[in-house]
Amino acid sequence: MPVSHSVPYLAGYNRIADSLGRAVETTLLGKSSAKAALEQAQKRLEVIWSEK
Repeated sequence: MPVSHSVPYLAGYNRIADSLGRAVETTLLGKSSAKAALEQAQKRLEVIWSEK
């Protein structure tokens, strides 16, 4: 496929993908606005990376 790409090799990529997936899910289910969901995802990731 001309538009396909491999998953990036990046430490913590699974956590990034999980946080973004949760943001998309809460937005699609109408539980949150896209902006609020992404802000929450950013906060989660900052907590995860500050622990290292």
